[in-house]
Amino acid sequence: MSLILDLFEPFEKMMKCGSEFQEDENSVDELNHILKSGEYLSLAYLEKKLSPHLNPQLEQINGKKIILYRIIDKKESEDFFPTPQIKKELYEITNNLTDYIYDNNINNIMLIDCSARPLYIAIRKLWKNKFPKLKQPQIYFTNPEAYQTSMSFETQDHNNHYLKKFENTYKKLAKKKEEKLLLFDMCAHTGDTLRPIINLLKYNEYNVVVGIAQKNPLFEEIVFDFIALNRECRLKCSPFGIEHMVSKNGFKMLSSPNQNKGNAIQLRKQISKIIDEFS
Repeated sequence: MSLILDLFEPFEKMMKCGSEFQEDENSVDELNHILKSGEYLSLAYLEKKLSPHLNPQLEQINGKKIILYRIIDKKESEDFFPTPQIKKELYEITNNLTDYIYDNNINNIMLIDCSARPLYIAIRKLWKNKFPKLKQPQIYFTNPEAYQTSMSFETQDHNNHYLKKFENTYKKLAKKKEEKLLLFDMCAHTGDTLRPIINLLKYNEYNVVVGIAQKNPLFEEIVFDFIALNRECRLKCSPFGIEHMVSKNGFKMLSSPNQNKGNAIQLRKQISKIIDEFS
């Protein structure tokens, strides 16, 4: 698979192309067809999500300069966590979080899609290793995009709309509002992801505590009850890898499954193996 950037177009015209582009078929018409046929992604997105797997090469097609990015296919043996330090950070976050859950009698955890979702594999694995006779905490997932317009509640009707949506989605949680609910994400930069969810839960008297995987010294707008790692992670906002099992889907509080499950399965196997190695 290749990513093609036409240097004569804005950087936003970066796309993820599902078909191979053959360099020897140097037809500008074919290039234009590929550029128009896929999903356009921003350069910032590519740098954040794909940079570890890109090999940029400057190419020319009929004298027209492009940058051709080749995505390195993930083989079964590829290491998503390539250094001992990265593996150790994954374990440290999981171990500190698991101890916090145990010490504070937390039975319910809500992970923010998509970056926090793979964490559930690590929690379940380490909990089984450390507390084999104890019941596992209940883990939920939520799509932050569904809360984006609930930054504040101007009217009771506005609040009721989101509360009904939440409680129809998470019926079990709605019946135990007094129990501690740990809301957990991988990182925080602006607060736009976490703040609307926190507002909704606290406004409606859920016993919510808020946790984050790593400390961001430049962000202090949210007071976290728990910070797993007192420094920034080497893999930045993705210390547990990039999630491929689901996609955020607009206004629904549950994300949608997608078809790209191969990488997700390998990712989960490697997370589980790291937890076993450090336990």
